[in-house]
Amino acid sequence: RNIRIGVVEDDPASCQLVLDVILTTKERACADRGITFTAVADGSLLSGMSSMDIASLFGNALDNAINATMELNDPSKRVINVRFSSQGNLMLIQIQNYHQRRLRFRNGLPITTHQDATRHGFGMKSMLHTVEQYGGTMQVDDTDSVFTLRMLLPKNPEIGRAHV
Repeated sequence: RNIRIGVVEDDPASCQLVLDVILTTKERACADRGITFTAVADGSLLSGMSSMDIASLFGNALDNAINATMELNDPSKRVINVRFSSQGNLMLIQIQNYHQRRLRFRNGLPITTHQDATRHGFGMKSMLHTVEQYGGTMQVDDTDSVFTLRMLLPKNPEIGRAHV
């Protein structure tokens, strides 16, 4: 067996496979919890990004969305949307979900809502670091109980690329 962990994927099909596995796993988790999950995503745009970084970015983002959505009393608002779009040399990854907690922010990132803040609150910081190391930017918005995470990256990102 040939197991490669954290290698940079130059093959767009490999990036699509990594993303497909993550999205399928999270889709099943959502279905088990009564959450509607939709994703329009082209993992080939992530070629040049390591498998570990793809897994970390989307795993963290979707775990946060699932946790927030599970707290909702209204089942019709248990919805998570993932969407990739691209224009020119840039791609936008957007993840949206409803939530019911009032969020507080520090340095542009939400402060963890978990009671044990010493063991939580690192996922968003890790995501920001990952996006920035590929030359991208990350923005978090909380409007009308809709949480929106936007990651703007160069298509086929590479570590160390200049910021967009």
